[in-house]
Amino acid sequence: MEKRLEEHTRQIDKKMKGYVQDLASMMEEHTHEIKLYVENNVTRKLNALSDGFLLTRDGQQDLEGKVQKHDDQIDDLQTRVAVLEEKGAS
Repeated sequence: MEKRLEEHTRQIDKKMKGYVQDLASMMEEHTHEIKLYVENNVTRKLNALSDGFLLTRDGQQDLEGKVQKHDDQIDDLQTRVAVLEEKGAS
């Protein structure tokens, strides 16, 4: 009876080791698939978003420079108008 129990225990242990190996193999395969998905999809999308952000930022900086230039020109023109008005009033 004890030998049968030991044999049965060995068989169960052998099956469990097989299941563990199968699970480890499946996990490794799925991990590889997830890594490929991230590399092929997520990374590309993040790179595209980053490129878009950089282009938008550069465009915004360019526009801010132009607005500042126009503000300076307006200030200069307002000063000139004020001087001309003072001369005209005298």
